[in-house]
Amino acid sequence: MKTIGKIHDGPIGEKLANKNYILVQDRAYGKIKRFDQYAREQQYFVTRIKENVMLVHPHSLKRQSVEDSNIAKDITCYLGTPQCQSELRHRVVLFQKYLSFDLNNKSKTISYK
Repeated sequence: MKTIGKIHDGPIGEKLANKNYILVQDRAYGKIKRFDQYAREQQYFVTRIKENVMLVHPHSLKRQSVEDSNIAKDITCYLGTPQCQSELRHRVVLFQKYLSFDLNNKSKTISYK
């Protein structure tokens, strides 16, 4: 799907949902009600959430410890504030900031929270 960039493309992002694929989107599309909708429709998705989203009643998931993992937390929780909070629990994975450069091979890896 192609947009011209002159108008907000948020409504177009909703049209990209397809249960045959994992929907990957940036935080500009991260609406809490939409997360609940995706969960109800069994649409898998990965979204970078905004820094100010509150994580309510977090519950840590039991994970096998992996050395040198950049995963800081793996939880389920409700998202948002009492005025605008998810009805369903969502899985949230928080990453440690990690930056590495290999100047010989001219590659770089950036992971962030």
